[in-house]
Amino acid sequence: MTNYDLQGNVAGRVANQDVTALMIANQLVWEAPEEEAPSWTIFDDAALTVSAFMDSPSGSWCACHFERYAGPELEITHVGIYIPVGSGAIGYSAGSVGVQFTNTDFVSPASYTNVMQSATDEPLAAPLVAGWNWTAFSVPWSWPDTLPHMMAGYGLNAHYVYSGSAPGTAAIASTGANFEMCAVSTTGFRRSWYSASGAAFSGTSARTYGIDVRVREA
Repeated sequence: MTNYDLQGNVAGRVANQDVTALMIANQLVWEAPEEEAPSWTIFDDAALTVSAFMDSPSGSWCACHFERYAGPELEITHVGIYIPVGSGAIGYSAGSVGVQFTNTDFVSPASYTNVMQSATDEPLAAPLVAGWNWTAFSVPWSWPDTLPHMMAGYGLNAHYVYSGSAPGTAAIASTGANFEMCAVSTTGFRRSWYSASGAAFSGTSARTYGIDVRVREA
């Protein structure tokens, strides 16, 4: 009798029909692996041209403004921080990331708190290294149509990075075209936000703070 190695199979067909499992004599001999929902980002782990600093007051936050497109419900699974080679933040492990949502543009510092919503604060997953550092939320945060504007940020206790020139003022679509890092306008629309300790967020028109998010369909 011929023996078949089924361990490497990722798809199956029986009588020309797709199947997800195969049983012989009431024993499961093969099962297709569960497919994870695809996730999307803005920068797709590409290197960024950013500079590192350590002159921010303790308790400060840096954040970027993202906007989702209408369609299926999405959820945020991770926040990413890009750390350049040589940064003093390398090895730092006491920071956190967070998100907050609104149904209107982030244009008025008085309309939201000066830090991320405390319920979303997630400690860094590991000491920071050069490159992208992704921290997963313990429970992904829902991003519904009713709250299309989202700010994702980090607090690193004096450490931060930013670019004053790239990636320009236009909106940047996600790799799956499900959301975007918002455009900068002359009418108060801001892409990036900074909060000194104890102060309200203030917007900037050109900087980016080395922040990305991973988003998937809920």
